[in-house]
Parts: sequence; C-alpha cells; structure tokens
Amino acid sequence: MIGIMKRKSRRASYAEYIKMRRLYEEGYGINKIAKELGRSENAIRRWLKKKPSHIKIIEETRKKMEKEAATIEKKEMCLALIAGLIDSDGLIRLRSRVKCIEVKTSTDEVYLYAYRIKKVLQACSRYTNIGSFRVTAKPAGGERWRIYIFFEDDADLERLHQYITDSTFRRKIENNFILLKYYLLAYIDGDGTYDKTGVKISIGGDKEKERMKTLLYKLGIQHVYERLKYKKGEKLRIEDRIVTVRKNNYDLWINKTEYKYRIGTSIKELKKTKPSLNRPEMLDR
Repeated sequence: MIGIMKRKSRRASYAEYIKMRRLYEEGYGINKIAKELGRSENAIRRWLKKKPSHIKIIEETRKKMEKEAATIEKKEMCLALIAGLIDSDGLIRLRSRVKCIEVKTSTDEVYLYAYRIKKVLQACSRYTNIGSFRVTAKPAGGERWRIYIFFEDDADLERLHQYITDSTFRRKIENNFILLKYYLLAYIDGDGTYDKTGVKISIGGDKEKERMKTLLYKLGIQHVYERLKYKKGEKLRIEDRIVTVRKNNYDLWINKTEYKYRIGTSIKELKKTKPSLNRPEMLDR
C-alpha cells in the first residue's frame, strides 16, 4: 500500500493572527475569515481554539521589550547600534596616525550605509558628550569601499571606544531585548545579505558562530540554519591573490518574517524601498 504524505499547512504570521482575531471580534464568521486570509476553515478554528506556540513567543517577546523600553536610555540604544557596527565590519583605529572608525562595505550600498552611520552618530552625540565628526568614503579596490568617521577631538573617539567596550554594557546588551535588537540590526547591516526569503549572516570562527546563534535565540528567533562556507586551511583566490582561510567561516540563515518582526529593517532592504538615500550627497565633504 502506498502511503500518502499529508501536506503541512503554512504557519500563521503574526500579522495574519492579529487580523484573524480582529475580524472574529467584529463578528465575522469562520467561513468569511478563511476566505479573507486564504486559509482553510479548519485552520481558523484551530487558531481560535488554541493560540499557536510561535505566536505566543512573539507576544511574550513584545511584552518584555515594551516593559524594558521604559528603562532603556536613548544613549544606550545608539551605543548598541555602534557596537554592532564595529563588531561586524568595523574597526576603531586608536593607534594609527589619524585616529578614526573604519567600516568595510561594498559599492552598491556605500552611501546608504554611510547615511545610517551618520544618523546614528548624530543621535548618539545628542545623548552623550561626543562632539562633532565627519563621515566620508573611499574605494578600496574592486567592489570594496571603506567608510571613515573622523572626530574633531580624538578624546571623543577614545570616549566612544570606552563606552562600547565596557564589559558591564556588553552584558547588558546580551540580556536586554531592546539593546540586543539594536545591536543585531547594526551587526547584520555589516555582515548580512538580504534576499526575498530571508537574511544570511556571514560569521568567522566557531566561537563567534555560537555566540551569534545564542543571541538570535535570546531574541526569540526560533529557526536559525547554519552552513559551513569555508573550512580552516582552505585556499581561496580573491581577485589576484591566493589566501589561506584562518578559521572556519559559516553562513547563518534567518527567515525573512522572523527577522522583520524581531529585529527590524536592514539597509539591504532599505536601499530597494528608498533608492534616493543611496547617493553621494549622503557623505560629508
């Protein structure tokens, strides 16, 4: 006898669940709600009888975030964004001749990335004693670019470095939903690739991969898929050079819906919806 595989129904998104509850409370019948959402009547009955587990997690996460939002200072939110930016593709140059923050990016998003960095630092300067700064960018060969943030006073850069490397603040980021959300948003802006189905994060090293997975799970993201991209010791050709991979490199993949509801909007998506922001005028001269 040939068995027939039963097709699994598609999970309800948070937006669908809220709409279903609203229609039901307004007096719509199950048949009309099912047609409106493009779902079966059995699925609607099941969701009305028992709230799906993933919806419970989303709601619990939102309640915690709303509760913690009142106790978080705007300064800390901005600093969490800067910490995520530095941890992914950034570097604070305190020992070089010209002290600055250096951020790696690619040609197709350099101006939009610079625009977001500029806005974050402007907000940060309002809530901290960080002074004026300048954001500029230079090509680094091929499709690669470097964004540089220069501060008028080197002491401001050193102060910013102290803020984001403070161990107490780092622990607070990892144990607070609001700060963790801002941190991961900036981190994925640097090391993430956004497409129609989800977000892929490039991670270097086993320790960093486990750390990132833990942070994503803490934020309530249920499904994180990993793939070994490059193995330690592997030889790679980058442009005209042969390089040896120093540590295992991984790709972590997150579903688009989970990313959007738990973390936010990446510049990878923003550049498609607001292309006017991705222009040279976003830089300081």
